[in-house]
This record gives sequence, structure tokens and C-alpha cells, in this order.
Amino acid sequence: MRRTRHKLIVDVEHQKARLYQGRRLKEVFNISTAKNGLGNKAQSFCTPIGKLRVSEKIGDGMPLYTVFNERVASGLWDGKERADQSPILGRILWLEGADRHNRNTKNRTIYLHGTSHFAKLGTPNSEGCIVFAPEDIVRVYDALDVGDVVKVVPSKSLSRKELKKLRRAA
Repeated sequence: MRRTRHKLIVDVEHQKARLYQGRRLKEVFNISTAKNGLGNKAQSFCTPIGKLRVSEKIGDGMPLYTVFNERVASGLWDGKERADQSPILGRILWLEGADRHNRNTKNRTIYLHGTSHFAKLGTPNSEGCIVFAPEDIVRVYDALDVGDVVKVVPSKSLSRKELKKLRRAA
């Protein structure tokens, strides 16, 4: 029997991610998107917008606080938060663009991953990735399969003209 597909909707305005199984809402997570805002341009440190897909999953079975450097496990987080560091913790779901305007997403190394900056979840604080508490990224990792959709939805207060401009900034 085929498993019901999951999808993740990233609500940038409210800094929430909603995990769906089919049409049923399963969970809502506090997240952080990019402190530089939204955009699809390389080296912008912005979170891409539109329809994305899970391209690769990294970290299966690893301890919760595993630190990854260039997608390779390099040890365990020491529990100390450092303002100048943002380790990739727990799991990585590497994203690829599914829309014309965000096709460079995988080359930009945009991930869903865990963060050590728990207190900043709920506010834009990443360098382009969509970050979660380590416990939450494990649940998202376990739910999503390669090929599942991750849709980044910008603020509802953006005009059509502003949204079009964001999409073209690739």
C-alpha cells in the first residue's frame, strides 16, 4: 500500500511550518527563515520562495545533537550557544527548486535543518535555510520523503507586483 504523501508549508509571515499528511494538518512548528528576507539569487543569504522538493535526506539514525559540516557528521553539539556560530544540527533535508525562478536552490545549499538558536525561533534569523529546533527537525525528517513538497509562502501583505519582483530576483 502506498503511503500518503506529506508536504510542508512554510509561512514566512508567521515563522511557522505546517506539516500535512495528505490534506490533514499533522503538526505546526516554530521556525526561522533568512534574516535577509526572501529571494532566489545566489549568494543572497535569502530564503527561496515557491515550490521546492526534498532532494536528499542526511543524518538518518544520528544522535539528536549531531553537528554537520558540509553535510558530514563532525561530532556532537556542546550545548553552548554562540552568537557568531549557527551549527547545522540533527538532520538535513536538502531542497531543490521546482519552479523556474528557484531552480538554483540546491546549488545554493538550502536546507531544512536543526539549529542551536532556540530562543530565536519564530523570528527571521537564518542565512537562507529554514531552521527548526532539533527535536522538530527529526519529526519533519521522519515524515518527509525525497520528492515531497516544501512550499515557501511569503507574507500575504505582499502585492502581486512585489511577489513577481521577488520571483524574478533569481
